[in-house]
Amino acid sequence: MPNGSLDKYILVEGGTTTLSCEKIYEISCEVACGIEYLHRGCDIQILHFDIKPHNILLDENFRPKISDFGLAKLRDTDDSIVTMTAARGTLGYMAPELF
Repeated sequence: MPNGSLDKYILVEGGTTTLSCEKIYEISCEVACGIEYLHRGCDIQILHFDIKPHNILLDENFRPKISDFGLAKLRDTDDSIVTMTAARGTLGYMAPELF
């Protein structure tokens, strides 16, 4: 992707970001829509388990694309409960209930 990953723009040294608040808001809303599509819009549910700035790629117009489905789990759309035998994801980005 031409603009690399989101972490380049929001995790800048000194605590500042190179993106405007409006652009960050736009990107976060589009990522949320993408996650919602994975959970409800597909024929089968896709649970990503590793959403973090490193896995959000930005195209030439800074439109986000979710990447790295290595830890993803496929579920039937009728299933509303997901059982897990082990925690998945990157520490610091995982849901607290997995600890």
